[in-house]
Amino acid sequence: EMLGDDDIHSGLARVDARVTRNLTLEAAGIATRARSDIRGAAPGLLVGNVNNVSQVYAVYVGPSFTPPAGPVVFGANYRLGYTKVETPTFGDTTIGGQRLDYYDDSIGNTATARASVAPGLVAPFGVTLSGAYDRETANQLKQRYEGYYGRGDILQPVSPYVALTAGVEY
Repeated sequence: EMLGDDDIHSGLARVDARVTRNLTLEAAGIATRARSDIRGAAPGLLVGNVNNVSQVYAVYVGPSFTPPAGPVVFGANYRLGYTKVETPTFGDTTIGGQRLDYYDDSIGNTATARASVAPGLVAPFGVTLSGAYDRETANQLKQRYEGYYGRGDILQPVSPYVALTAGVEY
């Protein structure tokens, strides 16, 4: 009799390193297990020889930069990420042996930037402008997602402990 894979990988790690006063590099990773097929068994414990469970691995890395600029605080970062999913290779005869079109892997890119001025430096209120670009390319069916985002916020202090904020986003 042949037994399935009984390796168990799970964990989460994150590290950042300050390269200069204004530049930080960050990296992180996760390894975990998840239910593979919504039509199959729903195991409560994901340990041991369990059918219908996938291994999920993901990592990302990227810099964050904050240059000095007087009363305006600038910030920008970029993240490159990779996700890989290993799915079981069994066929369930109760559903005709059909498998779902499983997710395999993807590469993601995210870039963000912001500029803000604290209340009282230029005006009685603070202002923050921010934007982002997000793109993911998945191997499954050659999928691609792209998103562009912009946001403006105003912060108005009303006491030393309370401030009102309002924002507009696209």
